[in-house]
Amino acid sequence: MLLYTSPSSQLTTTNPEEVLKRYARGERDFQGINLSEEMLSWVDLEGINLSGAQLYVSILEGVNLTEANLTRANLSWIDLTAATLIKANLTETNLHKADLRGADLSGANLNGADLTSAVMSHGFDIGILKLAAF
Repeated sequence: MLLYTSPSSQLTTTNPEEVLKRYARGERDFQGINLSEEMLSWVDLEGINLSGAQLYVSILEGVNLTEANLTRANLSWIDLTAATLIKANLTETNLHKADLRGADLSGANLNGADLTSAVMSHGFDIGILKLAAF
């Protein structure tokens, strides 16, 4: 089943291992990819473009998504515990019921993001985060 074809190559992505191989070769554009119900834990994906991606019900525990583009991605029911999302673009991203406990969202852009029922660390104030988002 073809889930994604890069405009720059004929490689197809059907699993997380292929994404990691392509990322290691320097590819960063994975717009619209479907990795729902997959696991990509404790890997470095700094600067990756996952805009419009489908990652619902996935496990991305501890993943480094520093400066990642997750604009309009579907991250509902995702496990992002202990993930690094520093300066990530989460504009209009669906984070409904996402587990963000221990995630670092410093400088993340959450404008228009759906954080309905998202699980945050104890004492985390989402209102302050929205005000601090650029």
